[in-house]
Amino acid sequence: MKILARLLCVALLAGCAEKTPEGSFVQDATGVVVTPAAGDAKRVRLEVRADRIVRVTAVADENLQLPASLMVVPTGAPAASFEVEKKDGMVTVTTAALVAHVSLANGVVRFTDAGGNVLYQVK
Repeated sequence: MKILARLLCVALLAGCAEKTPEGSFVQDATGVVVTPAAGDAKRVRLEVRADRIVRVTAVADENLQLPASLMVVPTGAPAASFEVEKKDGMVTVTTAALVAHVSLANGVVRFTDAGGNVLYQVK
């Protein structure tokens, strides 16, 4: 009987264990917008411009409307193909040349090649 009571207590404590909060994301035709659960950025947007170009925008409020920029000019070309997957608290955006990983917990963005080698990490 004591063993059963102990197992019940362990199961109850395991069920009540605090999990890491997880944010959310929305996919659109150009990429994803992530709303992390915590961190400095309230929104993180990844726009796929080409197989090797992903524009990252992180804002401290919820407004992703940015002023016009001479550094980023719309080309009118069709968007590069990409795939989006959610797994283990991360959203991955995969192109033919790279993979962008965004943490749903804190919005940290990491870029890897197809083999998983880290290319760059944005905090």
